[in-house]
Amino acid sequence: MEGLKTLDILKNSLKELWKKNPFRIAVIVLAIVVLGFGYFLASTPVKVGTRVVCRYGHVISDNTRTIRVPWFLTDRFKVDEDRSVCSRHERAEKLYAKAQRQIVEKSLPEAKKTLEEVTQLDSNFKKTKSQISAISQVTSSDDGGSSGESGGSSGETGNSNGASGSDSGTGGGETSSGGESSDGGASGGGQSQVQIDLPALLPQGDIPGYVRGALLTNRNSVQLDYKPTPGTQTRIRSLLLTVRLMDSPDAVNNFIENTSKKAWPNDAKDPSVKGSTAYFGTNIYGYASLNWPYSILVYEVNMLSTKATPLDLYDDIVKIADYFP
Repeated sequence: MEGLKTLDILKNSLKELWKKNPFRIAVIVLAIVVLGFGYFLASTPVKVGTRVVCRYGHVISDNTRTIRVPWFLTDRFKVDEDRSVCSRHERAEKLYAKAQRQIVEKSLPEAKKTLEEVTQLDSNFKKTKSQISAISQVTSSDDGGSSGESGGSSGETGNSNGASGSDSGTGGGETSSGGESSDGGASGGGQSQVQIDLPALLPQGDIPGYVRGALLTNRNSVQLDYKPTPGTQTRIRSLLLTVRLMDSPDAVNNFIENTSKKAWPNDAKDPSVKGSTAYFGTNIYGYASLNWPYSILVYEVNMLSTKATPLDLYDDIVKIADYFP
């Protein structure tokens, strides 16, 4: 009841005011309308808010909106865009990397099934279509066998001169990035080679404390460098990740024994990484390195210590291995 009385009093007061000062009220209302319209004409529309974009190009979430501000303030407003990965493509990345390992192991029927799972998530994901086609061609020529030629298989890496080149540490075959042969993908016996997409075996997203750098490919290896953020630079000056495709498991062991252990001979440790026995070592130049084998692959993580105390980076370098798919 008191609220109704208050409302009635307010209405009566406005009526009395309108009777006494109608012109003043009209002027005030008109001024408000004119000022509002003038601000609308003088202001500039800008978008503000946050948009999250998947690294495969589509928008995950978008809460942006348009506001109007004076033209001289427009540079203070912007849309913040964050890069991430949606759950669908995150699963596609893991399955695709699994398929590359199956190709490395020459388990081609299993790799084809895995790649077909990827196509259900994204029909145009990376090299899925071409790999499925190549596997179908190889397995059909083998009467459905699973021992088709994979990029980097022992002694048959698409090398046009037949040299294994295992002493070089990179498989020696005349291949371009991802195990693609220079002769158009043909390997011994006239069978089509299944090209391994080596970059898919590197971390696909960001690593906390680092800024993703350039991807470099060199014959049968891929490298990805990361620049430490200011907070990380107090301890780590650089980070380099490498995946090497070799001719055979013997070539892998030879590389670790005669290259990795000689380049980083100090503070040797043998941690378990990704189900394999890895090698950790350091050298007098402040570098720490972690190497582990997988079939005919060698994984490497190299760090440079800011304070020239590479052994202190042991936990950091082992943790980096968790970001490999």
